[in-house]
Amino acid sequence: MAVRKNLPDFIRLSEAFRTYAPLRLRKAEAAALAAPAPALVPPKPGDSIETVTALFEFVHQLSKTSLAKSEPVEQMKQELIRRLVRGELWARGVRTAPHVELEKRRIDCFIFEDAKIDWHKSKLSNLGQTFEGVEVRKGEDPTVSKRQEVESPNVIIIDTGRGRPSVSKEVDDVISQLALESKFLNLPRKSQEYEIRKLARAKYPTKFPERGNRPSKQTIINALKRAGILNN
Repeated sequence: MAVRKNLPDFIRLSEAFRTYAPLRLRKAEAAALAAPAPALVPPKPGDSIETVTALFEFVHQLSKTSLAKSEPVEQMKQELIRRLVRGELWARGVRTAPHVELEKRRIDCFIFEDAKIDWHKSKLSNLGQTFEGVEVRKGEDPTVSKRQEVESPNVIIIDTGRGRPSVSKEVDDVISQLALESKFLNLPRKSQEYEIRKLARAKYPTKFPERGNRPSKQTIINALKRAGILNN
């Protein structure tokens, strides 16, 4: 994917979707913007039917042109969200809900899934949280240590023989703690996932680092089923 060189460290969300867009989408947008605007064909004087037909065709062509210009932009935005969710890019912003904070903080990648975004204002809302002044950048987050701490000898790791070690025990422990609060049990599924990830990262930072989307959605669903909170 071709991305422009010499970019600033952070780019406002209102500009990032275009800056980090694939070259093919930027070319598609440029071609759409360069396309000639539809022209109104003058009808014959006194012919009301032809006048209405000409106006209808003009509006139709105008609508098609507008859609052609907006389609590459929408695809750019979806591509940016996909990369943020996958952790290929990361974002920060000032959290203004549920309470106001006075400094910028990293935004968890799963917050971008199905989020309500005001692109013009670089504002993001999801799962009861709102971030303003959202900025995006590529590369590692300097606030997240690349060094993994040595695992405690008291932590039991189940070797599945492939992929990552199982974290079922840790997720079960987190859910057991959260389930003591009736408020958690009444939350929507996505909000439950957020609370589980939040506590998991606090209790087991070496297993669930800030960067990434762990524990995964499927791991959480399986654990909720084991706990009897989610029906099979």
